[in-house]
Amino acid sequence: MSHFLWIEDFEGDIRVTVDQVFGLPECPTDLPDLKDWLSPRGITLKTTFFEAYHLVRDPQQLAEIDYVVIDIDLKPYEDYDLDDPESVAEIDRFLREKKYLKETAEPLGAGWRAAVSELKKVAGYHIFTELLIEAGFPRRHILFCSNHGDQLTSITHAFEAAKLTAPLIYTKHDEVVRQWIAEKQTDAYSVLRRGVLMGCAAAEELLDRRGDDGLLFSLFFKREDEPEWPPGPASPDYVRDYLASMTALLPLCAPPSSEQRKQRYRILLHALSREWDNRAKVNHLPDKSTYMASFGTILKEVRNWTSHTQLLDDLSEADVAFIFMADLRAMFAFPRESQPHEELLLGLLSRTFGEVTEDAAAEMIGADADGRKLPLDRVYFETKRMLSEQRRSDDNDPYYDQLIRELEKDTPNRVDERDRQFFLQSLYRMFWFYPSRMRRVRYGWTAVSESGEATLFRHCEFSRTQRESFAFQLARRILIRAFPESFASRDTAKA
Repeated sequence: MSHFLWIEDFEGDIRVTVDQVFGLPECPTDLPDLKDWLSPRGITLKTTFFEAYHLVRDPQQLAEIDYVVIDIDLKPYEDYDLDDPESVAEIDRFLREKKYLKETAEPLGAGWRAAVSELKKVAGYHIFTELLIEAGFPRRHILFCSNHGDQLTSITHAFEAAKLTAPLIYTKHDEVVRQWIAEKQTDAYSVLRRGVLMGCAAAEELLDRRGDDGLLFSLFFKREDEPEWPPGPASPDYVRDYLASMTALLPLCAPPSSEQRKQRYRILLHALSREWDNRAKVNHLPDKSTYMASFGTILKEVRNWTSHTQLLDDLSEADVAFIFMADLRAMFAFPRESQPHEELLLGLLSRTFGEVTEDAAAEMIGADADGRKLPLDRVYFETKRMLSEQRRSDDNDPYYDQLIRELEKDTPNRVDERDRQFFLQSLYRMFWFYPSRMRRVRYGWTAVSESGEATLFRHCEFSRTQRESFAFQLARRILIRAFPESFASRDTAKA
């Protein structure tokens, strides 16, 4: 989900307020516990003006935020802050800078405390203007909600004095607040962007900890193909620049039109796949019957298609998320379990394509070829027949991705929607073929496996018994996307 900064000092019932705004009942009522409880739910809570002010003035912390929910009336500080001379000095400095306090007023005196009371009434205004003017945070990513109706006049005057149009301010129990937050929590662009940022940060942290050992991309190269080794495409320093380029391509505010958004995704895919050129080869891997080979193959095709075709000109956020996760898994030595950025992006795939239950996915994958219900042979031979007129009858059976590559070469430069959907679906199908270890035997062009007499794909390596693995969790999110006809009459999927 998207990440929220919530600035709220809870002058009312804590549980009621949390439920009104974020729809989360039964939360802790102790504030430290509440902050810890909200954090994994994508909400950073700040309960005083200066606590929030510090965050919005820190670019590194603010970069972790997608949306901001602000109360108008905020207590400036906690009582214990006045025991800290540095905190008192900071509060005093702000009050004087913003003209709430006369030069002659003494810190902590009656006039000083009266100025604090004036600041409290319009504290949300100062957070808003700091975000908007100083940090360049998009206005449409900020929501005001407050039950302090008596303070509306004060904050309206503050905006008028600054020659700014005051934002709409809702009460916390207004249904618009819940609707706005629910919409932003699942906004596909925001979720994709957050997942990409988290994934690139996780990859960089992996390099910090493990150096060369954290980078698997070198396995796709032969050393003699990399004359500057290092710092070529498979060196940590080079890859850090590569990660930075991706994070710069998804701005906080989504492009306004659907076409502009798709253009942005095309640019991102160009950057993401740029190093998967002819030097990076799946054949260089010590073991090609792995998910790593599948992911590498997917990225090779993405690189070729974004560079030379229009096949990937109409992608959804879920499609981009799938390609991004495949890229990071092929390049970096992440643990086999799903990582936080993958959990986020897998949720995006589930909402877009639906997901198959763990039990149903395990049943489809099967323990061996005889028990497998994945239609790999059918898909393979259907694809093969599309090329039948161009092949000799005694040709060896090529791999699935080779078939797709041949079909792509014969596709006109101006592709129609049917072409796009076929080739995009083939990327999802590529995930399954390398781990199934195709038997390289000379079948000619007769689809003998359709009779049940033989199969090309006997080996099973889909982590069927390792349900916590990323490979299995990804598999059950893309089964419907890869093989929709297999689910036409099955009650195994849920939205």
